[in-house]
Amino acid sequence: PLPTLPLGNSEGLRVGEWVIAIGNPLEFEQTVTVGVVSAKQRRVQIGQTDAGVVSFLQTDAAINFGNSGGPLLDAAGNVVGINTAIRRANYAEGIGFALPIDHARMVIDQLRDRGYVKRGFIGITMNQGGIDGEAREYLGLPDGFGVIVDGVTQDGPADAAGVRKNDVIRKVDGTVVKDNLDLISKIASKQPGDEVTLELYRKNGSRSETLTVTAVLQDRDEGLAARTTPRRQPPSRETEEEPETASGLGLTVTGLTRASRERVGLDPGTEGVIVTDVEFESQATEKGIGRDMVITSMNNRPVESVSDFADTMDGLEPGEVIKLDVLAGRREFTVFLRRPE
Repeated sequence: PLPTLPLGNSEGLRVGEWVIAIGNPLEFEQTVTVGVVSAKQRRVQIGQTDAGVVSFLQTDAAINFGNSGGPLLDAAGNVVGINTAIRRANYAEGIGFALPIDHARMVIDQLRDRGYVKRGFIGITMNQGGIDGEAREYLGLPDGFGVIVDGVTQDGPADAAGVRKNDVIRKVDGTVVKDNLDLISKIASKQPGDEVTLELYRKNGSRSETLTVTAVLQDRDEGLAARTTPRRQPPSRETEEEPETASGLGLTVTGLTRASRERVGLDPGTEGVIVTDVEFESQATEKGIGRDMVITSMNNRPVESVSDFADTMDGLEPGEVIKLDVLAGRREFTVFLRRPE
């Protein structure tokens, strides 16, 4: 018999659109404040929230202690968010966050059905640099949308669907993937067992192709827990002699020794060259390459020695973009660098 408010569409909200917050701030019951949507898809750490899964609406409608749990309405009176938190700072005001109602609706449905929440998992690691200008030029992409796959979890959903390292996931179920966070949100909003259609862009040398594959999602918690370290390979050809060095792209590299392998925790059998120095304010520094990281390949060709690194550098034209695969501890990522003119 109680009256209810209709649930709206938070995805369709536009930045600048008017919203109304209702709550009991500081015990002042049924307080109404008005503002606009300041931003969407804000990733902020609130309580135990997984910032990689949940994003928030940002609003300048006044939200104070006691507003939490109250509705955020659009101008038509539809609930588009749940007031959640404020950003506290002596020099800031008008920064409040609300959980988008689309996300809340998914959680509500699962709680009604089974009493707990499960999220989808696809089993990839993503390039943290995203698709910047160098990556777009190297891959030949028409725009900066999508996610570069840095690695695929063995026997995971993406692996079973045929996704490969270096693929670019461009769409999920026909919807464009804007960036890494957008892909996480799209997958996490689905449930284990759901099928998703992925549009992939794959480059093979000078050729490229667009593929469509279907993946059956796993449970996110189980998938993350099942991730294992790479298989250990036979011992490598390391030396204890003073290794030679080479420079390029703002990097100085040297060969691997038994001592350097132990220092960085490198698996036996993993070949590459180790970074010993990075030029200040170089593009390599800006894109996250640091000392003691290991370069394992350049332009998809294995780097097993300093001479491999030097030979590849000699073949680069000024201004040409090159792709590096880099190991930082157990994390593998891809970097696209441009050789200085």
